[in-house]
Amino acid sequence: MYRRPRFVASLPAKGALAGVLALVAGCAAGPRPSLEPGSSVLEARQLLVDTAAEGPVLVTWTGNPPLSEPSLLAAVERGVTGLRVETTTKGTAARRFDFRFDPTGPAICGDAAFASTTPSRVQAAFCDGERAVSVASVEMTGNTDPERLIWQLTGRVVPDDYEENYGFGWFGNMFSIGVGAGSGGGVGGGIGVGF
Repeated sequence: MYRRPRFVASLPAKGALAGVLALVAGCAAGPRPSLEPGSSVLEARQLLVDTAAEGPVLVTWTGNPPLSEPSLLAAVERGVTGLRVETTTKGTAARRFDFRFDPTGPAICGDAAFASTTPSRVQAAFCDGERAVSVASVEMTGNTDPERLIWQLTGRVVPDDYEENYGFGWFGNMFSIGVGAGSGGGVGGGIGVGF
């Protein structure tokens, strides 16, 4: 019986591992948005929930967005997790998403407390009138995927509040209990540890 040498058998596995690592590295490329001091993400999320219940949520911006209008709106909708949101560019609603692609333009939401003059910095906010309730920003680099940038900024401004409202929060949210059903009709339980 012929047996393939070990080093030959492991080459496809090493190639697959290298491919997976390259894919993960590609997904993690680019800077991550950060919240500006003074942001209230929980208040912004609740205002968004209330606004979305009334109809489409307005999206405004200053400067030239890196995406077409339909793509920008789709990226904002994708960035809101745990809530179905429709967006629009029509209207003058006080509660809205505002993006700032031009540092020489007016302050985000018209709120001077969040004015930025950094040329490559993109800001996103959820506004209540001229008050920026929650603001996130990120440096735009040459390898930044514009759609990813928009949905990450949106998700940072109004993150999913499921854990705060419905999670157990035991031991700093490191432990949780789950219940499942198997194909044999039995019921099981377990304890998971999160990192």
